[in-house]
Amino acid sequence: MDKLKIQNKTEKISKSEKNNDFKKSNETLQQENKILEKQRNELLQGVKKQLKLMDILKRQRTHLEAAQLFHYTQNEFLYAF
Repeated sequence: MDKLKIQNKTEKISKSEKNNDFKKSNETLQQENKILEKQRNELLQGVKKQLKLMDILKRQRTHLEAAQLFHYTQNEFLYAF
């Protein structure tokens, strides 16, 4: 009878220890998941900003090319007179 009680207690203790270990590992994984999610969001924001900057640079290049073409045609027009 005493053996069974002792065995029962040890099983309860081992189960509670396993549960505690599981909870700790679960909490750790959740914290790591939050960190990774935050890093992912920061990277996505960075990519979006880079895409906007690329679009702005393309527009600027287009305007610069148009200005150069306008300047060239203006000089040709003035040279013709």
